[in-house]
Amino acid sequence: MILEIDFLQNNRTIFASVEEIPNDLYRSSLQRVIQILKYHMNVYYFNLPNGDDVKPISAIINVLAARIASGYDPYVTVFDLLEYVLGELSICAQQQDLEYKNFIQNYGERKYLSRADGKWNIPNPANPEDNLADRWNKDAKIPYYFFRWLKAVRKDLIDSLNVEDEQVFRTALENGFGEKTVSSVLGKKYCNDNKKPKPIAVERAAKPYGSL
Repeated sequence: MILEIDFLQNNRTIFASVEEIPNDLYRSSLQRVIQILKYHMNVYYFNLPNGDDVKPISAIINVLAARIASGYDPYVTVFDLLEYVLGELSICAQQQDLEYKNFIQNYGERKYLSRADGKWNIPNPANPEDNLADRWNKDAKIPYYFFRWLKAVRKDLIDSLNVEDEQVFRTALENGFGEKTVSSVLGKKYCNDNKKPKPIAVERAAKPYGSL
């Protein structure tokens, strides 16, 4: 089936409650990717017990997406850029298990998100001495949930585009954006009245939501 990819690209309802992107970020696919990530993050962490305590600061999404996008095609589509950003961050996630020297040997250096000497570092472009990941080094649950969230983003917003089951597709959207928001955009589309898809509950779901 043909899925409505423009659901995220063109619908302003999805972005309505997300803070404005700073003017220094060009208004293109990058802006949309940041908006999508922030909206999904808000929904995901809202459904986590004590989610506010481990939620990354908003500036991290701006900085990481912008730094990663700077090395990619500026005319790329929203979903191609989203997939590229998620791919780069999934590589960065390997630093959870690899020593930094081994990570560099395998993947090369990622200065925008590194873990040299066992300390996470996300330099603030406005002040390189400012580490946006300071809290990550004080509470290991913050980077842990951050990388688990990124897996959820890929499942809900990238992998879901390849599914054939319409109800599974709609369920994935509801996981990422909430049932109310999806219903306001799609109505009952991709939803069988006799068998409405049941959104995944974080506390009992399979990976990447489970074992949190």
